[in-house]
Amino acid sequence: MKFGRKLAAGAVVLATTIAPFAVTTSAAAADDAPCGFYTGINAYYNHCGDNYVTIKVDHWDDRNEWSYCSAPWEDKYLGPTNVVSFAHFAKAGC
Repeated sequence: MKFGRKLAAGAVVLATTIAPFAVTTSAAAADDAPCGFYTGINAYYNHCGDNYVTIKVDHWDDRNEWSYCSAPWEDKYLGPTNVVSFAHFAKAGC
């Protein structure tokens, strides 16, 4: 009996120690977008910085390029991936 109680107590301690870390890690990973240009069905630019910057957005036709001022830590929708080919840092400030 003593061995069973010790084993059960050890399992409870292990589960309560590991569980909070597993939950916070998976929740953080699901909410975080990569820094910079990334795509799925649509194109996005996630600015991972503490200052305002100018971002240049390139289109597949190389004609309709545009720039925008990105706020600190802004994740911006740029358009569908069949229109937007890339986006990149152009300069500090706006």
